[in-house]
Parts: sequence; C-alpha cells; structure tokens
Amino acid sequence: KPAPEALVAIPEMAASVYKVLPLTAKDGHVTVAIGDPMNLPGLDDLRNMLSVSDVNGVVASEAEVEAAITKTFAGKRESIEDIVKGMEEDEELQASAGRHGS
Repeated sequence: KPAPEALVAIPEMAASVYKVLPLTAKDGHVTVAIGDPMNLPGLDDLRNMLSVSDVNGVVASEAEVEAAITKTFAGKRESIEDIVKGMEEDEELQASAGRHGS
C-alpha cells in the first residue's frame, strides 16, 4: 500500500505515464513498483523530474501495477462532467452569471 508521502511525491499523471506505483518517499529517496524492470530511463526521468536523490524500482507484474495505479488514484480528481454538472447546479454561480450577462 502506498504511503501518503509517496502519493504526494509522484502525482497521478507521472505514475500513469511511467507506469509506476509510488510506494514510499523519504529523505530524497522514492521507491516505486514498476512492471517493466528494463525501464531504467523512466526511473531516471522521475528522479530528475522530482529532484530527488534516488528512485528505486521494485518489480511487480505490469497488470498489477496498472490495476494498483487505477485503484490508488480513483476518486482523487473530478471528471470534467462532474465539474460542469456542479457548476450548472450551483445557484449562486448561476445568479452571478445572470448579473454579468453570461
């Protein structure tokens, strides 16, 4: 299970792009689960992008890593549809838009 500080260190977009699951982050060292042990350039990219001392990878199956990324980050962000629906239902926002001719 990912530690909260690891999820802060590696955002969902980076986890999805590099297909890694952040596990731990402490004192400039980040550990991720990675499905492709040959993706050392990806780990280097993460190290440089995150400005940390080291990114270590532990091998897991690609399917498990992808499923864990989806499960871990599920519900962390709203979909565009949810945001638009919320704006449409916001009476104060609607009243404000009416006053400004929008």
